[in-house]
Amino acid sequence: MLEGLHAKLFVIDRGWDASIFSGSFNATVPALQHNVEFMVELVGKKSRFGVEEFLRQVKGETNFADLLKAYDVNAPSVPPDTTAQKLDDVLQAVKRAIAAAGPRLVVTAADEKDLFDLKLEWGSAPRWPKAAVEMRAWPITQQAERGRHSASNRVPPALVQGADASDCLFHYRKDR
Repeated sequence: MLEGLHAKLFVIDRGWDASIFSGSFNATVPALQHNVEFMVELVGKKSRFGVEEFLRQVKGETNFADLLKAYDVNAPSVPPDTTAQKLDDVLQAVKRAIAAAGPRLVVTAADEKDLFDLKLEWGSAPRWPKAAVEMRAWPITQQAERGRHSASNRVPPALVQGADASDCLFHYRKDR
C-alpha cells in the first residue's frame, strides 16, 4: 500500500491531443511560499495518451486502471491507529526541528587524496520534540551500515575527522 504519496496526475483530452500533468504542486500558501513543488506536462496524441487509452484495461497487462479502487462515500471510516499517529507526530516534529535549525553540510578536503571531512553545522540549536529521538546521517550514495557510529549515544552532531564518503556525518540521541 502506498502511504504518503503526494503526487498528482491529470489526464486531459484536448481535441486530437491529450495532456498528462504529473507532479506534486499544490495551490496552498505553504506550497506557494515555502515548499518545493513541481508539475510536468507531457503532450501526445489522444489516441495513444488520452483519457480512454489511459483507463483502458488489457487482459494480461497491468495498467494504471488496474491500480484504481472504487471509493464508497458511505463506507464506514477506519478508526485511526493512535500509535502510528503518535509516531507520525514525532516524525513531523523532528522534520520541523531540523528545517528550523538550518542545517548545513560543510565538506573540506582531507590530507589524504580522495578523502573529505564532513561536518554538519546548525544555524541554531535544534529544538527536539519531547520524545526519544535518535538520528543518523550518511551520504546518500552509501549504505547506512557503512556509517560510523559514535561510542556514546549522547553526543551532539560532530565532525568525523578524515571521513571518506562511507563515514557517518553525525549520530544524535536525545532522551527527555
